[in-house]
Amino acid sequence: YVGLLSAAAIHGASHQQPQEFHVVVPKTERDIRIEGLQIRFFKKGSMKSSPTEEAKTSTGYMRISDAAVTAIDLVAYASRVGGLDRVLTVLQELSEKITPNMLLEASNREKNLSYLQRLGWLLEQSKRADLVAKLADWISKKEPNRTPLDPALPRNGFPRNSRWNVVLNTHVESEL
Repeated sequence: YVGLLSAAAIHGASHQQPQEFHVVVPKTERDIRIEGLQIRFFKKGSMKSSPTEEAKTSTGYMRISDAAVTAIDLVAYASRVGGLDRVLTVLQELSEKITPNMLLEASNREKNLSYLQRLGWLLEQSKRADLVAKLADWISKKEPNRTPLDPALPRNGFPRNSRWNVVLNTHVESEL
């Protein structure tokens, strides 16, 4: 399916137009670069269970991730799409297309709880506490492990957000 920043743009969250087309696939694929066109592939083993929808294009239809799956995928691949600052910026616009029930349905299909913890924290920073109340309850029942906001950075010596059990080891700032 079409995902990440490409799906976000289709959903109307196009603060920054992506310079490449993002496609989520079940196995590793090489990126394609041909005369001004760049298609970047993102491997996701559980992609077949991800909720998608059809989007009409000038040449037909294509499958795109729904807005909730797009949000989860953006958090999962944050380092490959411009970092958490960019993800937060896109989430602020994308969150308008997400409902609490969509978020729960997508969360039930996501295997990695740390992505959901980070997403919940980021959406809260986007002033969307209304959107994440059900998600916070759902996650708390799972008794999640502590997870760093940025997994590439050290996690010791930083404060922790108790609601999401996220170690705040970096500062995230939106461009909006």
